[in-house]
Amino acid sequence: MLRLRVLRILLPGVLVLFVVLLAFALRERPSAVVSPGQGTDAARRSAKDANLVEIHGERKTLEMKAGLIRELEDGKTQLEQIEEVKVSRSDGPPLVISAKSGIYEGAPGERRFEFDDQVVIHDPAEDLTVWLPVLDIDEEAGVARSEGEVRFRSGTLEGRASLLVYSLDDRPTELFEPVVEDDDGGRLSAPRGLLHDGLEDVELFDGVVVQRGDESLRSGRMRIQRTEEGAFEHLLASEDVRGVVVSPRGRVSLLGREAEVWWNAGSAVERMRLEGDAEVQRGPESLAAERVEMRARQDGLPGWDAAANGTVYLQGQMEGGPIWLRCETLEAKLGPAFGVYGANAVGNVRFEGSETRAEASRAEFDITRPSGKIRLYAGERRRARLAHQRTRVAANRIETDPGGETLVAEERVEATLLPSDASAPRLQGLFESSEAVHFVSARLEAREAGARLVFQGNVRGWQGEENLSAEEIELDQRNNRLWARRNVGTRIPRSEGGAGLREEDYIQISAENLEYTDSPRRAVYEGDVRVRLVEGWLEAQRIEVDLIEGQGISELRAFDEVRVEFRDPGSGEGPRMFGGQSDRLVYEPATATVRLIGVDSPASVRRMGPAGGTTTGRVLRYQMENGTLEVESSEQGPARIRSEGQ
Repeated sequence: MLRLRVLRILLPGVLVLFVVLLAFALRERPSAVVSPGQGTDAARRSAKDANLVEIHGERKTLEMKAGLIRELEDGKTQLEQIEEVKVSRSDGPPLVISAKSGIYEGAPGERRFEFDDQVVIHDPAEDLTVWLPVLDIDEEAGVARSEGEVRFRSGTLEGRASLLVYSLDDRPTELFEPVVEDDDGGRLSAPRGLLHDGLEDVELFDGVVVQRGDESLRSGRMRIQRTEEGAFEHLLASEDVRGVVVSPRGRVSLLGREAEVWWNAGSAVERMRLEGDAEVQRGPESLAAERVEMRARQDGLPGWDAAANGTVYLQGQMEGGPIWLRCETLEAKLGPAFGVYGANAVGNVRFEGSETRAEASRAEFDITRPSGKIRLYAGERRRARLAHQRTRVAANRIETDPGGETLVAEERVEATLLPSDASAPRLQGLFESSEAVHFVSARLEAREAGARLVFQGNVRGWQGEENLSAEEIELDQRNNRLWARRNVGTRIPRSEGGAGLREEDYIQISAENLEYTDSPRRAVYEGDVRVRLVEGWLEAQRIEVDLIEGQGISELRAFDEVRVEFRDPGSGEGPRMFGGQSDRLVYEPATATVRLIGVDSPASVRRMGPAGGTTTGRVLRYQMENGTLEVESSEQGPARIRSEGQ
């Protein structure tokens, strides 16, 4: 009886000690669980509500918490009610897995795990939780793989995929057919994706679609980085990019082979870069080039600081009107609606406004001031050129305003005034309105939208065989007036004759100043005026020339200190010269008649040569075709006088 009592007392204690030793063996000798085939017998070991830690050296290679751990006959270990299995990784904290059941086998570093039924992966390094139907882990290959629909969540983001391949080393996690959504209705999808840093850094392939409110992007490949709160921070897309992004500066469309977008802390687009047939559009306005970069304006105003290169095309707005610009390199300040407030365009520049066209080697646009300026510069192979309404200008430098109200051209200026239509004013000056007039000068200043032009510095204008030169020429096209100042010279036909005119059909007039008024068609020369004809010349201090409609002179009148010298075509001994002087002179090209009029003193004509003589009278009429001189009015009355030798 005493023995039985002792056994009753000792047996529970022995059993408790056995269980403690068994648990100690399971916890302190993990190789017995991981590799149960070494020295085991038919009674396989198992443990309930077990915690298992495997340590090699100073490193934990495996940790488990499960409702049941059982070694099987085939060398595998079965797990039930798995609370967590921590699988070590080479580049971060272990991967934490839970599931209803699982099984594993193999030596450390070569193990294979199979989990099924309510499998959950928690990745603390990436703040990512993944729900899977099944999960296979291959330590030797360094991957955890699952097939079937996968769900995952990180912060405000959640998604799904058809296949997951999780890396145990430094390779990113791979997803197939991933779809990611956020709490604000944003959505991205692709056939394949990589998680570089959980859902905060995702790379997608083979046809990516991103949608968020009014924003959307599509491309063959895309990498998206988000903040910890899930907001977009950076996006890099390639392979046929197209889409729409929204910012406080407006809604813009993107096109290109590659695009990069940055968002600020307020989830607004702060910067964009596009390359490869790149284009940014906002309604009808656009900026296209091989490379385009746009960022929020640094001066605090709404709009963009834009930079583009590689055959740039800009279609925008300037002071309320549409513009079109082409160049090789562009830096510009654009408003929200692509209004141009400032720009620097370089290389083969072409510009078109509502009534203005221009080209240059380089152009500057400064529209920030009330009186904005456009500056055009010539290069080695391209001159600066501008066309506004009927005016065409080429020079080394041209400056104008966006509306074309004013213009200044400098250095080697060439200008053309095109013919006017029937409703427009005539071309001013001594030219025909139906043909273009050309000018060259050192400087040109245009005012009133080209209605008033001032040429300065060795000015020369011509239309066919007619020409006009001076140090300064001013045209008032609205009021049909012309002024030429200092060293004036003109060449005009003396009568109508069209294209068949000969050299002798033109006269040349030089003076200090010239003023022309279209109504009446009268040119007034003043200051040392000299007229050269094939028959001779005349001089005076003032000459008035009345022009006929079309081309030619109806009448020429000379005043003050008039002097003339003509050849006598009727002399049988060869041409002789006649010289004359008077207070006034009237020349009628139609009748080839010159009248010398004495006002304060009689007019006189003197035949030069040994047998010369002098004829005087109040009015002397000289017939240029035959050299006949008549006295129309004298103290003795009308008389007809023939020069000696005739």
